[in-house]
Amino acid sequence: MKHASIFFLLFPTMLFSQINIIGVIASINKEPLPLTNIVLLRKNTGTITNEKGIFILSDLMPGDSIKISNIAYNPKLVAVKDLINNDTIFLTENIKNLITIEVRNLSSYKQEMELGFYDQSGNGEFKLKPGNQLAVYIANKLEKEAWIKGVSFRMKNMGKCKNSLRVRVLQSDTLNWAPSTDLLLESILLNATKLKKSNYVDLSTYKIKLPPEGVFIVIEWVYPDTICDANSYSSLTATLGVPENLVWFNFRDKAWSKSHRPRLPNGNYMTPTIGLNVAY
Repeated sequence: MKHASIFFLLFPTMLFSQINIIGVIASINKEPLPLTNIVLLRKNTGTITNEKGIFILSDLMPGDSIKISNIAYNPKLVAVKDLINNDTIFLTENIKNLITIEVRNLSSYKQEMELGFYDQSGNGEFKLKPGNQLAVYIANKLEKEAWIKGVSFRMKNMGKCKNSLRVRVLQSDTLNWAPSTDLLLESILLNATKLKKSNYVDLSTYKIKLPPEGVFIVIEWVYPDTICDANSYSSLTATLGVPENLVWFNFRDKAWSKSHRPRLPNGNYMTPTIGLNVAY
C-alpha cells in the first residue's frame, strides 16, 4: 500500500469478462470516508461506503469507469482497467467548497418561519429507488438576514426494506435555477429504524445562512443492507397543490435533471412535502 489505506482487490470472471471490486476510500490523511458515493457511469448502479470507508461493486466490465464523490472532497473518475495495479486511490479535500462560518449568536434571532411545502396536504407520493436523489427548490421569501434551523419532511410509506435517507442542502445556480454546490458539508443520514411519518432534522449547529436566491433541499434514498423488490422502498409524501415544476432528480452524483414531468389533471405538479425552518 502506498500513501493511503485504500486498496482494490479485483477478481476477473473470465467467462463473462466481468470484474468485482472491494475497496476502501480514504482521505490523504488516511481517514476512511463513510457515505462516499460510488457510481458506475455506464448505467444507474452504484453503492456507498460503510462507516469504515469500504465498498463493494460487482459485475463491472473492463471498459467501465466509476465516479467516486464525497461532499467535502474533489470527485475522482477512475477507469476499471486502471484499478488492477492501483492501490493508492484517495480523495483530496475540495478547498472551493469550504465555507467561511460567520460567528453569530443565533439565539438573538427570536422569530421563526416555515418555508416550503411541509404544511401542505399530502395526497401524493414520491417513491424512488436507492441511489436516486430528489431536490426541491425552496424560495427565500424574507427580505432580511435569516439562518437555517432545520428541515422537515413527511413519509408516505416506510417501506418493507427499511432503507435510510440522506439529507443535503444545496445552493441554487442562479443562471439555470438548478441544484449547485453543498452548503452542508457533512453527510446527514437518517437511519431507517428512526424514520417516522413526520421528521425534523436539526441543522442549527451548522450556522448556515439562508441565501437570498433560496436553496434546494435534497433527499437521497440510501441502499439498504439487503436486496429488495423495487416496490419495497420508502416514499415521501407529496402535495398536488403547486403550479410550478420545482423538483429536480439525479442518480447518486450524476448531473441533475429537471425532467419534463406531465402536469396533473388539476394543472399542478407533484411536489414533496418538505419544509425549511429558518430564524430571523
